Amino acid sequence: MHAIPYARIDHAGGMSGRHIAAAPFRAAAALLAGAFRAIRYRRAAMAVRDLPPEMLKDIGIHQSEIDSVVRHGRTGRPPLMRPEP
Repeated sequence: MHAIPYARIDHAGGMSGRHIAAAPFRAAAALLAGAFRAIRYRRAAMAVRDLPPEMLKDIGIHQSEIDSVVRHGRTGRPPLMRPEP
């Protein structure tokens, strides 16, 4: 097994050996974060799918929109409740 040699810090914008050695850990952390985010979305979508159809209609979501609404919200749609004049 070879150790990654430490490079000199290049003040012109290069990476030091410490930054190079940390790159695999940053990549693994990003991969885990994405996996945990997918699990949270899946659980939230399952919870919304368990709602009765009447409640989905009350909040203005059709069964086919659940995944999109869970992941992206309700952008481009009118507000759920409008203030009374």
